Amino acid sequence: MDYQKFLCVVEKKMNQRLKGGITASIHIAVKNNGKIKKGIMVENPQINISPTIYLEEFYERFQKGESLERIISDLIDFYEAVKYEESWDTSKVERYEAVQDKIVFKIIHTEENKNLLKEIPHIDVLDLSVVFYVLLEAKRNGTATMMIRNEHLEIWGMEEKELFPLACKNAQRILPARLFMMKEIVEEILNPEFEEPQNVLDLPELFKRGQIWQDEKPEELSKETVEMAVDKSRTQDGNGKENDDDEGRPDVMFVLTNPCRNYGAACLLYPDIMDMIGMMMGESFYILPSSIHELILVPQSKGLEKTEMEELVKEVNETQVKDEDQLSEHVYFYDRNMKGLFIL
Repeated sequence: MDYQKFLCVVEKKMNQRLKGGITASIHIAVKNNGKIKKGIMVENPQINISPTIYLEEFYERFQKGESLERIISDLIDFYEAVKYEESWDTSKVERYEAVQDKIVFKIIHTEENKNLLKEIPHIDVLDLSVVFYVLLEAKRNGTATMMIRNEHLEIWGMEEKELFPLACKNAQRILPARLFMMKEIVEEILNPEFEEPQNVLDLPELFKRGQIWQDEKPEELSKETVEMAVDKSRTQDGNGKENDDDEGRPDVMFVLTNPCRNYGAACLLYPDIMDMIGMMMGESFYILPSSIHELILVPQSKGLEKTEMEELVKEVNETQVKDEDQLSEHVYFYDRNMKGLFIL
């Protein structure tokens, strides 16, 4: 059974089990980087916000032999967990004062989204573009958003240049930056009982030159070590545990994101965040675009060769990151002395 047939079967079986007028239908969406995705939209006639569930992971489970009935049950449970309890007042979109505190931003790749960028306000930064959206609701397992388009600015009587300062202010309040040690993110994924990783930005005692390293700076990274950490952060066995030995897990890699871990790469452009991180590291650092949702940071003194880092980003994009979640294949560098962001 191919994916399209699987979608049709899931749609039919979900409709047989959903109650109260709630229906499931196949939904096609154009996602980041112009990628087209097909999923199941579940609609409640009493609510005007409907979640779409993309089924790639469920399809993989089906291909591995899991029963269709179990998958349908899990999909319905998932819908119950993410569904919206009340409608969004669509008239608010026409009133700037009703949405101004919810306007935030994300970053996407400029060239890969050139058609979309013709229709929406944006700011270009290196090979990336800042785009804006209204954050209707934010949860760890998903968000409800509305992309801000050129016509919205006309309705609100705003200029494009007014969006970024407002979105920055809101994003820092609603989606504050979170900086984690990579090893703790890996541990969180592999161990369901692991506590929430410590946000390094909440440790003021580290805001002294190099104090994040405590007594001794760890050894240099190797390309293989970085690949191992990234792979562990994205893959695990059926029991939620990693089969490989944890020995060699890097201590010098950090993950920058937000509390929802959704569009967290935008933290790259939060005012003063890069300088704060450089202050804690005591040096400049490399930025590997793990995805539109998070960034991997590596101190300059512990980085790989330029070509190795570029190869690593490209390889991770090809093997670990969904097409619609990819941010860039470039490596970036934050120069702490110049307080500037550059493509390496």
